[in-house]
Amino acid sequence: MNSPYKRALLTGYSSKDDEVTTMEEPSSFSRQIAPDQIFRGAAPYYRYREGYPAAFFEELQKRCRLDGTQRVLDLGCGTAVIALGVAGYVKHVVGVDPEVGMLAEARRIADERNITNIEFTHGDSFTLPTMDLGSFDLVTMGQSFHWMDRPATLSTLARILPHPLGTIVISWHLRPIDSPLSDWEEAISDVRKRWLGEKLHTGAGSDVYHRPAESDEELLQRSAFSDVETFSLSSQCEIDIDKLVNVQFSFSTTTPEDLGAGQAEYAQEVRKALLGVNPSGRYLSISESVALIARRP
Repeated sequence: MNSPYKRALLTGYSSKDDEVTTMEEPSSFSRQIAPDQIFRGAAPYYRYREGYPAAFFEELQKRCRLDGTQRVLDLGCGTAVIALGVAGYVKHVVGVDPEVGMLAEARRIADERNITNIEFTHGDSFTLPTMDLGSFDLVTMGQSFHWMDRPATLSTLARILPHPLGTIVISWHLRPIDSPLSDWEEAISDVRKRWLGEKLHTGAGSDVYHRPAESDEELLQRSAFSDVETFSLSSQCEIDIDKLVNVQFSFSTTTPEDLGAGQAEYAQEVRKALLGVNPSGRYLSISESVALIARRP
């Protein structure tokens, strides 16, 4: 299974026996910048991201044997895409995120949908050991695990997931790595490179994101949760130009905070590039929803 770090994110559409052994995580910006700085101002634009299909949560329910009795932690919940998707299959969900704007948007959506078995708490993987949230049956991390100190997070999760049934799900919803970029994806990529260069900056442009060399699956296989299975679902849909322009501001590299006064100009450049590819303003998006499900052996 390929790591999500190597996938293009253009449409939006991570006791002693419990510790990860002999693992030195490469330096990443998660250690250089406060977690609540990464997505500042991005929350209102998450609505433009293509979400996981309903079939993804149905498959998760089967594979994790969710029967309405589980207590779930959604770590790095963002606007609660995963929390909202699993809420109907479990007893209770606790969503944790470091960005207050994300939590506010998550609460708004849950209230709008009248989903009452989710609570949201400010925090992150670094503060999790001191948050006293109790134990869980399942921990989900949807496109958030790569922002964390991954070995330390797995060691913490080993303490709050009971033996032997505690389960971790790491998921992402991105374009398939094996498919070439479409013309419209190339157009957006060119704009981004002109603005940001070849390196991925995040957090108001102050730090550079360093992709870990070891994949999530490889890391899990050396952790307490070494029994790993995967599944993936492919989907495609047509998206309009307004959605594609607005979703750019949901990414850590191009948040409103990052772009500042240049946000409107960036939007204009993306729009112009997309119309140059297809003047109709309609574009085909091909996506893949992937989950790593990890348990103790």
